Amino acid sequence: MSSGCGFGLAELWADRTAWPMAHDELAELACMSALAKWPQRWQPIAIHGVILAGAKAEAVAGALGSSPDEAYRCWHEWASRQRDFIIGGEPGVTEDEYEAVARRFASMGIKP
Repeated sequence: MSSGCGFGLAELWADRTAWPMAHDELAELACMSALAKWPQRWQPIAIHGVILAGAKAEAVAGALGSSPDEAYRCWHEWASRQRDFIIGGEPGVTEDEYEAVARRFASMGIKP
C-alpha cells in the first residue's frame, strides 16, 4: 500500500464499505501503518507554524499531549534538517525563523 495522502488513508480506513467482503486484516494493517507515519511528518511543521504565529511553547506541548522538551525535540530534528535543505538558493527554514522558534523554547528553559 502506498503511503498516499494522510487524509486519503484515513478515509480509506474509515470507509468499511471499501474493504473486501472478507475483511482483509493485512490491508488494514498496511493502511494503519502508513497512516501512523503522517503525524510524525506533520507535527514539526505545525509546531513551527504555530510558534511563529505566537503560540506559547507550553500550549504547543499541551496540544501535542507531551512535554515541552518533547515538543522541542520533535521540532528541532525537523528544523535542523530544513535549515540545510536548500532549494533554488533558499533554505526550507530561514535562519531568522529557526532562531525565533528556538528563542521561544529557550524562554522556557529548553536548550539544544
